[in-house]
Order: sequence, then structure tokens, then C-alpha cells
Amino acid sequence: MSKQFNKELDYRLIDFVESKPLLWVCTSNIYKRSDLKNAAWDDIAKQLGPNFTGTNSYQLFTVY
Repeated sequence: MSKQFNKELDYRLIDFVESKPLLWVCTSNIYKRSDLKNAAWDDIAKQLGPNFTGTNSYQLFTVY
């Protein structure tokens, strides 16, 4: 998937990730739970729109 971001989408993605501490608080006990992380990325993808999946949302975020 090519990187076709705009600032609004960038900020939405960042806000969604910030709302899911299990994705970025590495001192949390659930940080290592890949099943919960995958579910969180799937939820973020649903919020971004029908053209997104959990996997490509993660990939787009890690570009930063």
C-alpha cells in the first residue's frame, strides 16, 4: 500500500493510537499481548474507514 496520507488522516491515526495505551505503554502487563494489540489495530482500522485493515494501519503508523 502506498503512503497516501494527508494531515487530517495523520492526526486521526495518531489520536486513535494514543487512545490505545496497550500499543505504546511498554511497562504495562498487557503490552506483550499480541492478540490484544491486533484487536486494537483492527479497531483503529474500522475507525479510519473501509479501505484500512489492522495490518496496514499498523504499517502506516510505523512509517513514522
